[in-house]
Amino acid sequence: STTGRLITSNRTNENFKVDGQFDETYSVLATVDNTISDDGVYGTHLGTFAGFPDDMFVVLPGDAIPSVAMNADGSFVLTWTHLESLDGNPDVHAQLFDNLGVAEANPFVVNTTLAGDQVDSVVAMDGSGNFAISWISADKQLDQSDIYVRLYDSTGTATTSEILVSTQQETMDFEHSLAMNAQGEFVVSWSSITPGNQNGADIHAKKYDATGTSTVNEFLIHESSVGEQVESSVAIDSQGNFAVAWTNFDNRR
Repeated sequence: STTGRLITSNRTNENFKVDGQFDETYSVLATVDNTISDDGVYGTHLGTFAGFPDDMFVVLPGDAIPSVAMNADGSFVLTWTHLESLDGNPDVHAQLFDNLGVAEANPFVVNTTLAGDQVDSVVAMDGSGNFAISWISADKQLDQSDIYVRLYDSTGTATTSEILVSTQQETMDFEHSLAMNAQGEFVVSWSSITPGNQNGADIHAKKYDATGTSTVNEFLIHESSVGEQVESSVAIDSQGNFAVAWTNFDNRR
């Protein structure tokens, strides 16, 4: 297994260190050391983390940020973010398991884009075991990120290439949510920061059919223009109707 540290933070101390051990497939928090570090925060920093300087983190190899979806027969697919080495970029991995938890195949890489950080994957499954995986593709040099999705059949064979979900230019897209119904229709929602938006983040969403073709173009979810709109969660029914919930964070309150 690969030893690493997983980062968290609290509202009292910015330098809060959590020691953990990363299994080859799963990210497991093994032990907690609540000591304050004076020389920075150490760990596998793979997610979208706002408000911290880049040099505050020492990145270590490992696996983190898992998501899982299960079929009616108990088989399931697991996805996570994997960092192979200190000089590499994180990728999105996935693996299929049967209803006893036995791996049906080796882990595979979801993203075909290798430049930048491919992180924060989310998986959803339809009634036949076909599934979709969405993730964030971040370019740290340009301070930009986009949401991508890719479809797979029940055997883990890709049925599409990478699909760019968020299409607005020069935005920071993050905190995405994915939901799929039994027929394979799916919806992605996410937070998006557009340059010049004084309020901060907005919530966007987009709907697709089972082939990965967009049936509802990207649109703004909320009506309020006050405060930041973040942390969306989406659900979809068998008829393709869907609901999106989110947090309205008003800095003035």
